Amino acid sequence: MVQAIRAKEEEALPLQEKPSISEIILEAELDLAKRELEQQREAAHCRIVIDCTDIEIAAPSLMNQQNATYSNYQGMNSFKVIVGVAPNAAITY
Repeated sequence: MVQAIRAKEEEALPLQEKPSISEIILEAELDLAKRELEQQREAAHCRIVIDCTDIEIAAPSLMNQQNATYSNYQGMNSFKVIVGVAPNAAITY
């Protein structure tokens, strides 16, 4: 057992040759930046990203409002919110 541990220690790189945590993080950030640039090239003509979501609300007291806000799919009263975001992160609507 001790011999196996010593053999692994001999195989390991000396401390000064191992990358530091900051080098590992920097490399990960560079990889992420490269992937983001590739995605930007693919969507170079994109002007806006639109997303829509439902927000659950309390059931209104008036029947016509309940009918207008009820979602059979989700089984709740909700209203939809649509958001548009430009490539510079500005919310457009």
